[in-house]
Amino acid sequence: MGNQEHYTGSKYHKGALGLIDKLIGYETAKNDILALELLKDLRAIIELHWGK
Repeated sequence: MGNQEHYTGSKYHKGALGLIDKLIGYETAKNDILALELLKDLRAIIELHWGK
């Protein structure tokens, strides 16, 4: 498990944030408010944990 730090690097969390941004755009277009709020919360959690 000494390699765990490798997987928490910016390469992975920035990709995740990009994907969440795409999903937020998709859910906004569908006007799915619950999904939109959950995605915004998930994005905030990732930013708090790993930074922007």
